[in-house]
Amino acid sequence: MIQNNLIATLALGLWATTSFGTIGAEQPNKPSETINRFLEAVAKSDSVSADVKKEVASVVTELRDDEFSVDAAITEGLALIYPKFTEALELVGNDESSKAIAVFQDLVKSEDKFLAAEAKYFIARAYVYDENYEDALPVLTEFEKEFAVDSVQTGNALYLKGIALANTLRNKEAVQALTQFMNDYPNASERMRVGAFRQLQIVSSIKKDTLGDIFQRMEFSRRRLSLERTDQNTKIEQDNIVKMLNTMIKKAEDQEKKSKSKGEKPGEEQKPSEGDGKKEGKGKSNNGKGSKNPDGFAKRTFGSGDASDWSKLRDRERDPAFNAIKEKFPARYKELVEKYYKSFQKTGAK
Repeated sequence: MIQNNLIATLALGLWATTSFGTIGAEQPNKPSETINRFLEAVAKSDSVSADVKKEVASVVTELRDDEFSVDAAITEGLALIYPKFTEALELVGNDESSKAIAVFQDLVKSEDKFLAAEAKYFIARAYVYDENYEDALPVLTEFEKEFAVDSVQTGNALYLKGIALANTLRNKEAVQALTQFMNDYPNASERMRVGAFRQLQIVSSIKKDTLGDIFQRMEFSRRRLSLERTDQNTKIEQDNIVKMLNTMIKKAEDQEKKSKSKGEKPGEEQKPSEGDGKKEGKGKSNNGKGSKNPDGFAKRTFGSGDASDWSKLRDRERDPAFNAIKEKFPARYKELVEKYYKSFQKTGAK
């Protein structure tokens, strides 16, 4: 029997750090009913020894009767019956997600519908561990449509859905999923509920074209580059980031000119709005001469040489957006952009 703390960690959720059907909107069965069906199937199975049946019944019944551990019940039972399932769980625990997914994919083909459902759920979990939210979402769709009826992971799947949506810039859908999770699963693990609450706070506070919006897009870009996805979607978001920064730079410049026209002293603190009522930073630059960019904007341009996608996305020295930030922008914004480009250097070094 694998250790309970490993199973609990994997089954109950990540510590939080699509438009598709709503997972968890209406559970097909109560968790206890699904677990009882599982126990009945095990009891009738000719391939499970009497000793293992007895152990499964004891462990699963205890978890079923604990309202805070219900979603680990079938996971524990399957781990006692199927060594391959245990192996895959341990691979996830050892951060070997790719190997784990390969094992789970084989198990999804099993005639044991409970094993197939659990394996499908944990494939999505493994993708989320790797921040591969794009691949996690369609797996969750399949889980909902074909496997949820034989699983008690519906709430956990809803949580994963919310996290994946938030990290793929689908904020409205993320808020819906996470709110539903908080409302429908009050007995979910504290870690998941705290994670969902924090994610809700972050996503709900993001307003279009504000610093929070830019930061979320920066994180989206960083993550995709870490997965070596230098595709059109990544480049589009790169361009969006630069355009948004251009707009904020222009606002800072205009605000500085406006304050000068009112006779404010040089070096006096300027506080550009982020669009949500909060203000921070200073608006000084180049002794009042403004940006060195000819039109006050930072165009995203790259050389025409044989540069790879990586170098085009990472090379900050050729990036006018970065140069514009160095010339003129509040310290908080500059700090974010510095962090943004450092993340490219790290991913490119892999």
